[in-house]
Amino acid sequence: MKDPHRSRLLRIADARTAATFAHPLRRRLLLFLVTREASLAEVARLTRVDLRRVHHHVTALHALGLVQIVQERPRAGRPIKIYRAVSRAFFVPENLSPAEPAMSLAVELGNSLARMRAATRSGVIYEVDENGAARMRLVSRSSESAAPAEIWSAPRLSRSDALRLGNELANCVRRYAAKESRTGEIYLVHCALAPRRPSSGRRKDFHALLR
Repeated sequence: MKDPHRSRLLRIADARTAATFAHPLRRRLLLFLVTREASLAEVARLTRVDLRRVHHHVTALHALGLVQIVQERPRAGRPIKIYRAVSRAFFVPENLSPAEPAMSLAVELGNSLARMRAATRSGVIYEVDENGAARMRLVSRSSESAAPAEIWSAPRLSRSDALRLGNELANCVRRYAAKESRTGEIYLVHCALAPRRPSSGRRKDFHALLR
């Protein structure tokens, strides 16, 4: 049964509240409470976050009006407070966004790739393919190592082919996301496709692959 007291979409109206969505843990806890009601202890157990940190951040979310106390379970001493997000979705206007939402994930992905490159890469081969295009190939020490899949390419595409490629990339990621395992490791997957506008005005033809 839908909760009549919760809106479908809450528009964020001030910068202090908008900053919540640039804070990875605070954002994670808020969205966790969108689909369930839980005590602080339950949030800590289910998210595997230290109870003190959960208490600090959920208390802050409550002060900002992003979560509410929906009930109190009686017990000896103080009752147990049960929290839930005040809305099912949140809209942060561009002028209040403290940073590009994907930037923190991009930094995390870059750091992870750098660590894996250092652990698995033995060097780089620079070559020219059969069509005369310059390529650089990142060589892994072992094909059995947990090397990251990192692919860079700069093909010249028609608009229809670019749209088709974008759809294929999105469908591929969705297919694997649907197979999510409870026991597997969390992987960051980032696919991007955009027209290239080199600052020098010249096209750089190096393609790179690490797999």
